[in-house]
Amino acid sequence: MIYEVFLVICSAIVCALATELHCRLQMKQIAKSKTAKNLFIHYLIAVGCFIVTLGSAQVLFHAYSLADIPNMQRMIFLVISSLVFVMPIVFITGWRYPNILAKMEKWRDSEKS
Repeated sequence: MIYEVFLVICSAIVCALATELHCRLQMKQIAKSKTAKNLFIHYLIAVGCFIVTLGSAQVLFHAYSLADIPNMQRMIFLVISSLVFVMPIVFITGWRYPNILAKMEKWRDSEKS
C-alpha cells in the first residue's frame, strides 16, 4: 500500500509541476502580441501540459489497479487519490494564477496585432 501511495504522490507532484510550468509559460506567451506563431506556441504549450497530465493520471490509475484492498476501501483510495491529484491543479490555477483562463481566452479572441 505504501508503494501505491508513493505513486499517487509522485504523479500529483509531476502534474503540479507541469501545471505550474504551463501557467508560467502561458502568462509569458499571452503577454506577447497575437501572431500565428505565438498562437501555435500557445497551443503547443497546452498540448504538452495535457500529455503530462494524462501520463500522471495513468500512473494514478495504475496505483489504483495495484491496490490489493477490498472494494470499499479501494473506492475510498480512488477518491482520496483523485483529490490529492486535483488539489494542486486547483491551487495553482486558482490562487497562484488567478483568472489565467479568462486572460488566455481574451488573448485568443483578440484581434491579430
